[in-house]
Amino acid sequence: MQVKKIYFSKDENRFLGFDYITTAPQIIYADFETLQVLTVAENFDAFLASLYHAPFSGEQLTNYSHDKLELMLLSRSANEQAMILEELEDDADKEWYFRQLKKTNRSRKRGYHLPPF
Repeated sequence: MQVKKIYFSKDENRFLGFDYITTAPQIIYADFETLQVLTVAENFDAFLASLYHAPFSGEQLTNYSHDKLELMLLSRSANEQAMILEELEDDADKEWYFRQLKKTNRSRKRGYHLPPF
């Protein structure tokens, strides 16, 4: 019998998902690059209870991919966007950087941003 797995979060080759090996699914972390699968929580309630917000320092920003940085910018306030973009002004990909400046400027004019997740 094949056990069903449903993934709900993806980061390149790494996934979080439900593993229906039992009636109440466990939450698993699967890394398809290293072929590693770990149980993160025994059930979804335990998974939610273990989540927390950990602020990051500006020095860490240069370690993130442009895709992750774009998601961060979308989910932050105007002040936080300005802080992130100031930290990234030396990014080697100037075209990407200026696109982000334009995007954040447009969203400020419209007065919206996505809620933090």
